[in-house]
This record gives sequence, C-alpha cells and structure tokens, in this order.
Amino acid sequence: STRPNSRFYGTTRKSSPVAMCLSPNTPAAPKWLLLLLICIWSRATRAAIGDEPRDPAPADLTWFHSDEEFESATEAASGQSKGWWLVAFTLDEHKCGMCNFVMNLMKELLEENHPHFSMALIECEQSSPETAKRFGFLTFTYPHLYVFKNQKMFKCFLDTGMTAARILECVNSSRIEEGEEVPRVRTWWDRLKERFEDKASQSPAMVYTSVGVLAGLILLLLGHGILWMASPLEVPSKED
Repeated sequence: STRPNSRFYGTTRKSSPVAMCLSPNTPAAPKWLLLLLICIWSRATRAAIGDEPRDPAPADLTWFHSDEEFESATEAASGQSKGWWLVAFTLDEHKCGMCNFVMNLMKELLEENHPHFSMALIECEQSSPETAKRFGFLTFTYPHLYVFKNQKMFKCFLDTGMTAARILECVNSSRIEEGEEVPRVRTWWDRLKERFEDKASQSPAMVYTSVGVLAGLILLLLGHGILWMASPLEVPSKED
C-alpha cells in the first residue's frame, strides 16, 4: 500500500518546485536559486502561451493648434517639401456633427496606413481663428477637407454619403492643373489693417478724425523740415 508520508518513510516521490522551496528541509541558498528559476520559467511560459507582443495601435490623428503650426508642418504655401497632406478644417466636435463624422473617416484612413500622404485636423474657431481668416472660411460652412500638394490645394466635397474610400480617391486623383493657390500666411500688416477696418465699421467718425489729426501732424513735420532746410546757414566770421 502507498505510504502516507514520504518524508518519514524515505520514498522517492517527486515534489514540485514550489513545494521544495516551502519545505523547511531545503537549505537557504538552493531555496533562493529555485525561486529565481521559477520566476524565469513563469515569464517564459506566459510569453509562449499567450502574452505575445501585439501590433502597435495606429497613432492618433495630428492636431494643429495654430496657423503657424499648420504652415510649419505642411509648408502648404511656402514650398511644401514635406509631402502631401490631407487636412480637415473643423469646429469643435460637440458643435459640429459633420466634423465628427469626417474625423472618424480620417481615423479609418489612418488605420489603413497610406504612407504617401499625411493627415491632420485643425479646429478653426477656438484654436486657430487666424486659419479661418486666412482661408476665408465662414462659421456655417464647416467642415472643409483639402488636399495640399506642390503648393496647391484641392477641395474634397463632403456629404453624408462620404466614405474613407472616396476621400482616398480624392487624394490620389488631385491634379496640379486643377488646384487652387494656397493663401499666403497673414502678416502683422494684415492684422493691423483688419483692426483698422473693424474700428472704422464700428465708429467711422472717430477713425476719420484720428486719420485727419495724423495727416495734419505729418504735414506739419514735413513743412517744418522744408523750412529748416531752406533757411540759410550762418557762417561764423573770422573775427569770431
């Protein structure tokens, strides 16, 4: 018959590694060595069974937060040496259902991995109103989807039946001769003129008065300069 306890009867029944580590008869040094071997064996087993590395998830869509950032990344107007770009100009997704729809289509394209062009979005109401002014976008017309290639822009016309495949077709079928010129980046002078026009529309009398005063000062300075240049110079005499 089988003896109940091999510890006292000297049998050669095999013990598990864990039981050997827990046994009070196992010396301290082999116990730590066995624990190390168990950890290595456990990691190797998990990797072999089902803990294999997965393919990395597709990167999220790029968001531009200013017109300067958009132009720096795409070089849409300045040269475009960084390849083709598909850019969606949107409002906040909670205010624009169609913007959210286009964003999801672009995520589908991102997962399909098309390396011959890059994709990005730019929110034009809060993040980058300068972009809206540069391209002349009106609030009620969003979203806009454009392909930028070789310093030209091509509009992809959107509707509720739009699919990722149709967007891809728009990117690949865009021809240079059909593209529009990309608007140049707005300068400080453009912003100054815009502020002046806004003030003029709000209070034209004040603006015209300010312009008149400024013009009067300029004429006064010019007249004073002309008189100073026309006056004869006093040559000091030898006696002095």
